[in-house]
Amino acid sequence: MKGSNVFFVPLMFIPLEDTKLRNERRVGMEQMTPEQWDVFATCWRMNIDTWASHQQPIFTFASLFSYFTYFRWKHGKKVFAPIMKIAGFPPLASLPPKFPLRTEGAIDPRYCREDPQAVAAAQELRELPVLQEVSVPPPQVVR
Repeated sequence: MKGSNVFFVPLMFIPLEDTKLRNERRVGMEQMTPEQWDVFATCWRMNIDTWASHQQPIFTFASLFSYFTYFRWKHGKKVFAPIMKIAGFPPLASLPPKFPLRTEGAIDPRYCREDPQAVAAAQELRELPVLQEVSVPPPQVVR
């Protein structure tokens, strides 16, 4: 995501009416995990850095104000690190990296290896059944 001029909009799951998941439960901010909060904050931090870096003091004030007046009581301590990230403060004991970056900035390849059993199971689901050809006689024209 770094280095791209894209406006990131982190979305949570919303069941749509005409889909298979229409009866599933909607995910709100109350159910977000710390990792989801971190993605949410990272997206907004990158948006601020890309599109409005000259307005950083306004975002810092708004982030701190919203944390102390609303987010702290509504969502608890789990939003402290993400709000501080949006405010532009350095991370204080935030999440440990699940996929630690190597020195050159690439992901360690051992975290990217595919599971042969999972690939085989997914391959079975991708194969469509073979349809048999049905011969239909041409329609007869009645005169």
